Amino acid sequence: MRIARLALPGVLAIAASVMVVHAAEEEEIQAARAFEAERNRDVLVKAGDPESLAMAALVSRSSEIDDTRHTDLDARAITAATNSPEFPWIQARLCFVTGACDPGTIDKLSTRYGDNAAVFAAMLPSPFGPDRDRIEAILQKMAGASRFDLNWNALSLHIAEAHRKAGVRSLLSASQDAARAELVLMMPLWMPISESCKGKLLETPERLDACRRISQIMRQGDTIFTQGVGQTIAARVWPETSAEYQDVLREQRELKYRVNRSTEYARDHPEDEESATWYLSVLRATQTEGDVLRAMLVRAGIDPAPPADWKEPPPHLGPPPYPAGEGR
Repeated sequence: MRIARLALPGVLAIAASVMVVHAAEEEEIQAARAFEAERNRDVLVKAGDPESLAMAALVSRSSEIDDTRHTDLDARAITAATNSPEFPWIQARLCFVTGACDPGTIDKLSTRYGDNAAVFAAMLPSPFGPDRDRIEAILQKMAGASRFDLNWNALSLHIAEAHRKAGVRSLLSASQDAARAELVLMMPLWMPISESCKGKLLETPERLDACRRISQIMRQGDTIFTQGVGQTIAARVWPETSAEYQDVLREQRELKYRVNRSTEYARDHPEDEESATWYLSVLRATQTEGDVLRAMLVRAGIDPAPPADWKEPPPHLGPPPYPAGEGR
C-alpha cells in the first residue's frame, strides 16, 4: 500500500514543506512558491465559478506573488460571489482582505453561517492592531458558534478538479497542487486566533472565557491544524491540575502520534497515481481531514491509536515538529 507524500492532509503537506526549507536556499524556495501560487491562481481563474474566483483572488494576494492585477481579480470575485457559497469562510476572508464588500454581504454571512466560527475567524484582525473592540466582538461571536469547519475535504476536491479541468492529467499532480493552494488559503486564519488567546490577553475574565470556548470548538474542527491550534489554546487556558487539561494532553498525544506515524510512512513509500486515486476517493467518502488521516493509517497497516509506551521522537530524529506546539 502506498500513500502519496504530497497528497497527504494539509498538516503533512506543511511538514513536507518544512523539510524542503532546510534543504534549499531561501531565494529558490520563494521562487518555487511564487510559481506554484501563480499556477494555482491561473487554474482557479480559468475554472470561473464563484468559489474558484474567490480562492484565486486570495491566492493572488499571497506574499509569494508580485501581481498588479489584484484589484481586477478582487472585483470579479466579489461580483461573482453568491449568498450561499460552498465555502463561506473564503468569501468572508475575501471581504476582510479587500475591504470591498458592502456591509450587507458581511451581515448576511454572519447571520447565515453564524454557527461556524471559521467565518468569523476569517475576518479576525491581528491582535496587535488598534481595533481592540472589533477583535473582542469577533472573538465573542466565535465563542458563541458551535463548529469550526473549513470544509477541507470538499475544498481539496474542488481545487484538484479545477486542475483536472485545466488539463492536468495526473491525479497526483492535481492533488499536490490542491494541497499547496489550501496552505495559502488557510494559514492566515490560525495565527490571529492563537495570538489572541495568549499571555496577558488572557488576564481578563471575558477573554479567558471566550478562548476556552473557542478552543473547545476548534478541537472538534475538520482540519488537523485547527484541532492542533485548539489544543494549544486549551493548554494555556486550563490549569494543569484540571480534568480539561488532562483531556488536552491525551488529544495532543494521539494527534502527534498519527501525524508522526503518517509522515514516517510517507517518507519510505513514494507517491504514485494509485495512491492519489485512493486519496481522492477517501476525500469524497469522508467529512474531515482527521477521517482521511485515520484511513491512511489503517490502509498502511498502522494502528491509529498510540500504544501505551509510545513517546514523541526528538525533533532531530522524528518528523518535523507538531504544528501547534509553539508553547503556552
